[in-house]
Amino acid sequence: MSDPDIYVPSQTEKGPLHARDVEQARMPCFLGLDYPDDNGHLPETCPLCFDDMTHDSIFRRLPCNHLIHKQCIDKWLCTKDGSCPFCRETFYHLRRPIVVRESLPEPIEDEDKDELEVGRAAFVLWWKKMLCLV
Repeated sequence: MSDPDIYVPSQTEKGPLHARDVEQARMPCFLGLDYPDDNGHLPETCPLCFDDMTHDSIFRRLPCNHLIHKQCIDKWLCTKDGSCPFCRETFYHLRRPIVVRESLPEPIEDEDKDELEVGRAAFVLWWKKMLCLV
């Protein structure tokens, strides 16, 4: 078997981050009531979606200290750009190496193929039911 190929992303190239990089970064998340701000105040609205920032909102504090709804900023960082949408501080340094191709799997024996197909069909049916597609 071959060794996996490792892709090391640029630490300076513009573009989105991987969701794994955002979750592993040191950008703490808080529930509004638990925010350890010196004055105990939250911004009135999320600067991305303009919804109210309430005491039951979950938000993320970026390294630049901007507070944004977790869902809003995670979507921004993973689809738009790995930088703060307001002050444009970049977080490209948070990118981590990615395994692009793992070693090839062993060939499946004929008697195991039927069992695999039954399991795959059950899995697909379960997801269709969960997503109300059936």
